[in-house]
Amino acid sequence: MRITIAGESYFVQYVEDPQKVTQAMADQQPKFITYDTETTGLHLKKDKPFLAAVCFNFDVFVFPATPKMMRAMVKWSKMVKRIYAHNTTYDMHMLANICGDKIPDLIRNWGDTMGLCRLVFDAISARDGGDKLGLKSIGKKYVDPKADQFEKAVKKWLKDKESSNNKVFTALLKGEGVTKKAYTELKKAGKLTHDMKKIEARWREAYPKPTYQDVPIDIMLPYLAVDVILTKVMVLKCLPIIVERKQVEVMNRENRHLNTVYKMERCGIEVDIPYLQEASQKLEDYIKELYRQLHEVMGDEISVGQHAKIKEYYSEKLGSKPDSTNKKFLKKMDKDGDTAAGLITRLRRLEKWKETYVERILEVASYDGRFYTSLNQFNP
Repeated sequence: MRITIAGESYFVQYVEDPQKVTQAMADQQPKFITYDTETTGLHLKKDKPFLAAVCFNFDVFVFPATPKMMRAMVKWSKMVKRIYAHNTTYDMHMLANICGDKIPDLIRNWGDTMGLCRLVFDAISARDGGDKLGLKSIGKKYVDPKADQFEKAVKKWLKDKESSNNKVFTALLKGEGVTKKAYTELKKAGKLTHDMKKIEARWREAYPKPTYQDVPIDIMLPYLAVDVILTKVMVLKCLPIIVERKQVEVMNRENRHLNTVYKMERCGIEVDIPYLQEASQKLEDYIKELYRQLHEVMGDEISVGQHAKIKEYYSEKLGSKPDSTNKKFLKKMDKDGDTAAGLITRLRRLEKWKETYVERILEVASYDGRFYTSLNQFNP
């Protein structure tokens, strides 16, 4: 398969023998290779890669993430000056989850294009108009505006597959004399009958939600290939600038830290699960009470995420529609004595705490009692 990125043609092939990659590297003698994985999820220890890819020059090799193929990374690392990935320690964890914790540390020449971009990009935060460090965001802006075309194809397949599954579910419900609309309303109200729950469970067992592992390989090949191609192009674009700015030693120092950061992340952080469970319940109770107060003040059951409805409320209150109901606006309203503004601000903060911190940490720690997270040195 051939794909074109930024006007350059790349040969993409699926291989199951590491020797084919080794031989191609021996023939071409690339200075560096780029590496990426496609995984079952984002948990640094629980999830595993099912596909991986490397790119050098104008060749991309996509392969199954088997121990045999993944262990070859150590050998390939010795044939080049550096192995680059984007958010490298994540891909190091995925390598460890297949081959064992020590294998990634045997590779001593890791590099991270996030670090290269951090050195090259202007020091402006994304919220102030600076560049985001996501690979696709960088790729679309600096490499090829159509860099996400193959990602769109994957998402379309997943959407179409789930739509097809939902048609089966609608037919099953219809056979029981229930419309999909009625089912949705009952579920939202928490009033599903035992029979409806059984139908849903039986359907979902036979038609599980599709994941990237289900996507046909001919669609996944270019999707994964693009990531290692974009990574390769970013290396070529960034290195001359880093040399010109005399930042090579900074780059090398940051790359040397990758192995240490990987080992720190691999340890995780012990979690006091009973405490967080208690905190979660307290937060839930407090949030319910604040919502009761908010609904009483506003005269409507509005959630703090319904920005359009909140704007309508203040349109009536102020006589004109506010441009935003953000923190700055609510702070001003609260200072002017508006009760709803203070409640909305507090609820938004509490819901973020509960979802982003308490529940997220409990979810990750359910694996083995420890919290594993990226300590990304380029996004402090």
